[in-house]
Amino acid sequence: LLLKGSVSARNREEHGAEFTVVLPMVRNEATKKVLQVENSFPIVVPESPEEISPISNPKSDLPLVLIVEDNQDVARYLQSCFNGAYQLLFAKDGQEGIDLALEHTPDLIISDIMMPEKDGYELCRTLKNTEASSHIPIVLLTAKAELDAKIEGLQKGADAYLYKPFHKEELLAYVHNLLDVRLKLQAHYLHQAGLTANTEPAQILNNSSIEQAMEHAFIQKIKTLVEADFSKQWDVPELARALQVSISQLHRKLTALTGMHTTEFVRYVRLVRASEILRSNREEKIVVIAYEVGFTSANEFARRFKEVFGMTPGEWRKQ
Repeated sequence: LLLKGSVSARNREEHGAEFTVVLPMVRNEATKKVLQVENSFPIVVPESPEEISPISNPKSDLPLVLIVEDNQDVARYLQSCFNGAYQLLFAKDGQEGIDLALEHTPDLIISDIMMPEKDGYELCRTLKNTEASSHIPIVLLTAKAELDAKIEGLQKGADAYLYKPFHKEELLAYVHNLLDVRLKLQAHYLHQAGLTANTEPAQILNNSSIEQAMEHAFIQKIKTLVEADFSKQWDVPELARALQVSISQLHRKLTALTGMHTTEFVRYVRLVRASEILRSNREEKIVVIAYEVGFTSANEFARRFKEVFGMTPGEWRKQ
């Protein structure tokens, strides 16, 4: 049915059953086109919409997965595996994959190894050594089962290595686990930057393999900028310029590392500093502390403080 063919059968006496399969011959593969959606996420879809439909919803809060695969059949199969559970972004070779990763900062990348332009190893090495993309988990797909090939991929920074052919459940388990680890790392990075706001110590991951210096440095850089002058009211474009990244890169990377968007994180840095002052200085008025860390309204400060710490500044000080 998918190939527009037919199957027929007839019984031949003394010769058994005869089956006939008829497939139409075409000179060229069905033309593919790139569908440009509202925020310009390219989604690969065929000319006939009934064959396969795009499952990405660029306005949703679903994780964004970049699939880098030059074989359209494999790309189509990967699309079917996710079945609407993720936003999907497609690239046909390693160079395009790098460009799209730096432009859109996906939550996870699935990449073939053998591709034109740049292969999966080069994609992995480039993105893992670039500040804007170093945090993105990368799953490499390959038909090469040699141990040396796997070791090379891991040395380039791959987070997982999957052999073709793979089972759908295996792929989904890799993706789920890598994204779950990313959530656990958020507490780790905040703790490393001295930004643990909980009254109880954060649960820190002890595996040294996750000590990502670039991620820690990125968060520390933002913290240093805010703490250098609490009176400065950073807006997102200004902060992005100071960090030499785009607004979208700043937002997606910071959200991946901390679970907070940019404005929320800047406010969080102010609140953590306020919590430290409240505990160390029992005499200074709360309204003065609010202005000291950059809030222009004492009521706004008290409201935001309770959202983060679960109690008012006065209750926090008494504890």
